[in-house]
Amino acid sequence: MRLRLVLAAVLCAVTTVAYLVNGRSMGSGDTIPAEHLPFSILGEGDFDLDEFERVHGPAAARTYPTQEAIPYYLRRRGGHVYSAYTPGPAILALPIYAIPYLAGVEAGTPAARDLSKYAATAIVVVSVLLLFFALARPIRPWWAFWISAVYGLGTSALSISAQALWQHGPSQLCLSLMLLFLVRVEEDDRNLIPASFALSCAVVMRSTNLLLGLPLGIWMLARHRRGLLPWVALAFAPPVGLLAAYYLAVFGTLGPSFEHIEMGLLTGFRQIPLHEGLYGSLLSPARGLFFYSPVLLFSIAGAVVAVVRRDWLTVAVGAGAALVTAVAAKWFTWWGGHCWGPRLLADVTPLACFLMHPLADTLARRWYAAAPFFLAAALSVGIHLLGAFAHDGRWDAHARTDRVYENMLACNTGPVGYYVGRLLHERGLIDEPGPQFPRGGRDRQGSGAIRRTWADLVRRDRRSTPVRALCEAPVEEDGYYPGLGISTDEETYRVGETLRLELEFVNPRRPRAQSAHIFLRRPDGSFLVFDGRDLEPWRRGPITAWSRNCPTPHTVHARFEIPLDGWDSGRYTWYLVLTDPPVRRIEGRVFADFAVDR
Repeated sequence: MRLRLVLAAVLCAVTTVAYLVNGRSMGSGDTIPAEHLPFSILGEGDFDLDEFERVHGPAAARTYPTQEAIPYYLRRRGGHVYSAYTPGPAILALPIYAIPYLAGVEAGTPAARDLSKYAATAIVVVSVLLLFFALARPIRPWWAFWISAVYGLGTSALSISAQALWQHGPSQLCLSLMLLFLVRVEEDDRNLIPASFALSCAVVMRSTNLLLGLPLGIWMLARHRRGLLPWVALAFAPPVGLLAAYYLAVFGTLGPSFEHIEMGLLTGFRQIPLHEGLYGSLLSPARGLFFYSPVLLFSIAGAVVAVVRRDWLTVAVGAGAALVTAVAAKWFTWWGGHCWGPRLLADVTPLACFLMHPLADTLARRWYAAAPFFLAAALSVGIHLLGAFAHDGRWDAHARTDRVYENMLACNTGPVGYYVGRLLHERGLIDEPGPQFPRGGRDRQGSGAIRRTWADLVRRDRRSTPVRALCEAPVEEDGYYPGLGISTDEETYRVGETLRLELEFVNPRRPRAQSAHIFLRRPDGSFLVFDGRDLEPWRRGPITAWSRNCPTPHTVHARFEIPLDGWDSGRYTWYLVLTDPPVRRIEGRVFADFAVDR
């Protein structure tokens, strides 16, 4: 027991230093609500973010993509603004925020940003310790130490979860707590009850963790007393029930929802083919789990050994991790936006490291097995340290991560190669490195040809030929796209009047991603890309209505109000263009003409 405590103390010290030594927080719009919500709970006793104008005001709307005239990470309900995500991480962080808040720390200050980093660090360090104590029961403490160190330093726990108050760190903590109780189930079945509670807390942090309940439930029913089932269900109910009550009270549904947008439940999972998402999430240099953490390849070997040994608990954990991975791979932005590595798979990393424990005896006895393990572990740690210290979002900006889908699948060395190149350049060892992604990607339909994409040609120059081509080149499919429409409420307007633009887009459930683009052709023949930044000079009006008016889940029916102050006289044309994500092919296009007259 003394050795375990010493190793746990070393783990705590090493991971804490590793998480904090870079001296900065690495969050995004996703983390903003969780960073401010503790101040709202402690200060006003509520869950809205109305008092933080920096979160929902004009400056935030200019910085982040907007929906319903507020940043994407918020939802507006009943005159208030709320987080678009679960409040679970903010509630878990409350003990860390309480004393600084009482001492006068205010939201939005540098001290508050540091506080969110400290909270994230503490949460992830505790998850590392819980995993260590879970592994120290079935295997020797030293190997539990090494595997836990791999989890804490060689995965997204270092480069993502511990760097800001994401949902992932709290999820990982709850899953590690679940594993701690599950390994004790063979000694006492009643450990299933706190394990069920921990799993419920993990679901509160990240809803995809619910998928773990299926294989673990089958294992429980097959191996343990059925009489425990009511108690297990009772333990699972409180956290999930409280979250459901919160959503019903605030949004009137069982999840965050818009006031004027309705989307089918499976909308975000129908666009990406599973094989593409799995390749990107697991193997691609852009976001591949095994590219960023090659040591996790040993998790697959551990799962195989568990099957051979009939270690059904480990098999159930592995099956649950596989289900969560598959769902993340089907998400329409499986790469997780602008981030370092496979952010959406950060939740499965404690599970993946737990899968290594069947290999511990083999690694301890055979040096030729241990050597590749430690080599892969060192490489994984180096990659995530690179992310913690060097990542600044430049690669994602160059690759236009959220606009050029192909760059997520066909890049060559990805962010790792890009930032390694920058570090070598700074030391005078190589010339200035270029962006590490292709100008034309490998054709994913199988021809293998290298093509120059439309998206690579679209520049900020509104007179550029590519935008004109998107509006005027032939449509490759038959005529206008079914369900694609755009119209104005009048044919002629006077300067100062309000134009009401209505558009409709219906996706016929084809198993691949598609992108919709809106352009405006001006009287002088130039084109304007319709987005939040371009609309700012026009004093963009709010989106007045969204509705789902068709049984297909990929339906958008929206109306915009746009004041025409300062517009030149002449003929204008709206274009709504549907393309595949690499913008290689125009799949549909409609347009609407109107005139502005003084």
